[in-house]
Amino acid sequence: MRLLWYALTLLCTLQALPAEPGWRERFQQQHSQTRASRSPGQEELWAGHRVAIWRPKAGCAPLVVFSHGYHGNPNQSSRLCKSLAEAGYLVVAVEHKDARLGSGGPEVSMRHTDTWTESTYKDRRDDLVSVLHFLRTDPVWAARVDWSLGVALMGHSLGGYTVFGTAGAWPGWRQQECKISAVIGLSPYLSGLRGGGQLKHLGVPALFQTGSLDLGVKPSLLHGGLFAATQSPAYYVEFRRAGHLAWTDLNGHNQEAIAHYCKAFLDRYLKQDQSVDLTERWPEVVELRSK
Repeated sequence: MRLLWYALTLLCTLQALPAEPGWRERFQQQHSQTRASRSPGQEELWAGHRVAIWRPKAGCAPLVVFSHGYHGNPNQSSRLCKSLAEAGYLVVAVEHKDARLGSGGPEVSMRHTDTWTESTYKDRRDDLVSVLHFLRTDPVWAARVDWSLGVALMGHSLGGYTVFGTAGAWPGWRQQECKISAVIGLSPYLSGLRGGGQLKHLGVPALFQTGSLDLGVKPSLLHGGLFAATQSPAYYVEFRRAGHLAWTDLNGHNQEAIAHYCKAFLDRYLKQDQSVDLTERWPEVVELRSK
């Protein structure tokens, strides 16, 4: 799986390499700018779980809980999380035990998802529920969340599987801490949900984001029927020249557009702003579908 991570990183890097003379200097400059634009969250330890936190200016705000990808970390998508905080959301990213490259191999084969069951990576779901319980019961943090709106879950790659499962795709993963109002999958690895058959149980508004170079995920969402299997309301946004790591701090492309569609979706279904239009297609978007 480490080789897959390195391969994905290389693919993400190659997307940024111009063909004309001077590409090396421009790439080095872009890489430096990308690193400089990272916005790591405030790190704390909650009930034994490491978390990264991005707080909005408002004291009480709607909550977004983020699940990182396999071998990722809570700060892997710091620019997106900061952007959401600037839009008025409290964002909490949870560290799973498979975080970072040194945590060993996958629990089960990533290729043979037909063997996945409701118990597969359930520890990731338990991490989210434990953090939600802390937020509900800690007097300081509980007062910073607008619980009346419910909670949004957002995840990248295997984190997408985690949040869709927790939002109801795996019925046994449902939790009693709070209402889940919306779910966002950023290049979500959802084939483990019995080929998408579990998505009929989701029952909350869903946003799928992928890219034209997201070769390991994109085919399953449209042609593989995962988007079609999801109940409405649901949205599919495909970004031009975006690979699997486009939603992490390793890539500087499409960041504004990625954040725009996440914020618009959250404004519509978490803040309940009925005036938000999610059908506007930005130039960075190759395909946009809604139902």
